[in-house]
Amino acid sequence: MSEVAKPDMVSEQELEMIRSLKPGLRDMPVSSAITHIMAHGSLQSFTHDAAVPVKLSAMEHRHSDALQNPRTKADMESLLTKMQAAAKYFFGRLDNSFHYSIDSSLMSYLTLPGQGKMYSTGSQPSDLPVSITFMGQFIDHDLTKNATTLIDPELNQIDDEASPYIDLDSVYGPRPDFHTGGGLPSPMKSDGRFELTKLDATNNAYDVMRKSDGTARIADGRNDENQLVLQVHILLMRIHNLLIKEKHLDAQQARRETIFNWQSVVLNSHQASVLKADTLHEVMEDLAAEVANPGHGPARLKYRPSGPHKKLKLPHEFAIGFRYGHSQLRNEYTVAPGRTFKLFDNFLVGPDYADLRGKRPLKAERAIDWPFFITPDHEFKKSNRLDTLITSAVFNLPETAVPDNPTNFLGNLPQRNLIRSHEIRLTSGERLFDFYFGADAEGKLTPDQIEPNKAYQGLFSLQSHAGFQTPLWYYLLKEAELEGGLRLGKLGSRLVGEVVGGAIYYNPVSYVRQPEWKSAINNSRVVTIKDLVDFVQDKDAT
Repeated sequence: MSEVAKPDMVSEQELEMIRSLKPGLRDMPVSSAITHIMAHGSLQSFTHDAAVPVKLSAMEHRHSDALQNPRTKADMESLLTKMQAAAKYFFGRLDNSFHYSIDSSLMSYLTLPGQGKMYSTGSQPSDLPVSITFMGQFIDHDLTKNATTLIDPELNQIDDEASPYIDLDSVYGPRPDFHTGGGLPSPMKSDGRFELTKLDATNNAYDVMRKSDGTARIADGRNDENQLVLQVHILLMRIHNLLIKEKHLDAQQARRETIFNWQSVVLNSHQASVLKADTLHEVMEDLAAEVANPGHGPARLKYRPSGPHKKLKLPHEFAIGFRYGHSQLRNEYTVAPGRTFKLFDNFLVGPDYADLRGKRPLKAERAIDWPFFITPDHEFKKSNRLDTLITSAVFNLPETAVPDNPTNFLGNLPQRNLIRSHEIRLTSGERLFDFYFGADAEGKLTPDQIEPNKAYQGLFSLQSHAGFQTPLWYYLLKEAELEGGLRLGKLGSRLVGEVVGGAIYYNPVSYVRQPEWKSAINNSRVVTIKDLVDFVQDKDAT
């Protein structure tokens, strides 16, 4: 994976410029103000060459008075350029040998609302609980954290310490440091517990503390973009609080214990649910061998720390490929017996939308009944299959879910995924398969498998001299679909397994590196989402 120069320092003048944009930023930590500027798009949106002028133009529109000052505008452009350098330093590529240009005709064929091949108004239930989808979204946010982890709080330096690990930095905030004690984000109680608001008398319905505009006071605002991923976030806050309250751990011990439990859940609930079992086992063995003898693990292992400083860089291929979870989304969710809500419905009249969009206070009626939600004993409690059909609800997302640039105001989620692939010059599914397994390996999808209708196969061959190529995201979904839609296929399982598994195995703060560790929750090294739910159920976590 290629290296780029590390970005420069953020000047005091640039910091003052950030805080001058909006009165609400005045009292924010530097890292939070930077995240506000980055908005929803995470680091990846900044890797595109046009990101700085596009973002600067949007900022001029949003803060026209402040940015009329040429010096302020120059400071903003300088800051955005440094943030772009940080983003490019953070991300890497597994295969940089081919850039697949996705033609607009193919994009329309796949993603045109109402007509595209991916558009679906029905449901295709799998064997997985609906909760697995939002666990995946939460994992994505943990790995692709916004700029809060790119700012050294002492030096005001944008650096490369954003964490491609499963370490809950989206919950606990930037730069976790378990050796010096670190700092937990506010609002916190004096004993290090998170401030939570009870929504009823059940001890099972909570909301986070919120700003005056209704947005959540949490380390990563993306976890407030819908009210289901928010409640995964809240579940982990409840775990942390109860470890202090019932297990008598101090704040740092509770943080470490929560992270270890979640890492075990990721491997034993999430990854075990979406990956081929033999691939997951093989990847875990490969990662363990690599960690035990760095640089000498099995040759088939492609995701390793790289460069002169042996840094772990999140691959662009994963950041796009992990969006396989979009195929698991349903149009509506039953969060508890008798309480069903649409995920997003732009025909509703606000401000108290009766769907599950975020950026507003959670109400008790939309609180998840976790024992109910994680048990797939009825069709409506199962996530959709892993396939190329995407629920119609996400072809017109509300602004609360898509405020980023340069794809600002494009509410068609499948199209956003393909546009982002095009923007960052991602490789194709076929080329990544060759990279992992070799050009002659068994299992690579054929053109007839990707597109059975020969009349449309030419849409996949419009790039000069490239032959038939498939957008990576679509390839991974088609691969899973052809195997029944219950798990990812050969390439998808290997890619996701290496990066998510690597986010645990390569993490210096990881339960897999602590052979003596057993969960304070179930006294085992194997923890499932049910164990977390059982631990918090009916207990006051405030």
